[in-house]
Amino acid sequence: MSRTFASVDAFAEQVGTDLGSADGPVITQAMIDEFGALTGSDDWIHCDPIRARASQFGGTIAQADLVLSMIPRLMDRIYTVEGVEVGLIYGSNRVRFTNPIPVDSRLRLQASMLDAAPKAGGTQVTLKVVVHADRIEKPIMVAEVVYWYSSRRSEAERSTSVGGTR
Repeated sequence: MSRTFASVDAFAEQVGTDLGSADGPVITQAMIDEFGALTGSDDWIHCDPIRARASQFGGTIAQADLVLSMIPRLMDRIYTVEGVEVGLIYGSNRVRFTNPIPVDSRLRLQASMLDAAPKAGGTQVTLKVVVHADRIEKPIMVAEVVYWYSSRRSEAERSTSVGGTR
């Protein structure tokens, strides 16, 4: 169930809290192949199911960056922040891929807020993200992701800002 926060400030008040979780997609061989074609990540352990069957993983595994790239859309299933003019991915402080991601695994993302602070006319939030895959006991990825949000300004604020006069 997605949570809705009335403003960036209300979202920033969530420091230290669990934001929730979201089920993600099943990582199919087609997704792995398409990601490999797009990024050039076509190593046999990802794209050769026959050869990968003989590996220690028993089949192909997803590219770690494929899972990392899914975080923003999965976060959309966890929360919405109203009154945002611009929301950007600022980066990651720490990302660890702690287990391989077998083909045909369903992902589940859990998020909590570690920090929120004013930054460059907006608010920077740092979230802890833990991604699990079914059939794998421990997380497959643990990351600290950073987003930057700018609140929607009123017409009066826009008209009085530098360069904003009409």
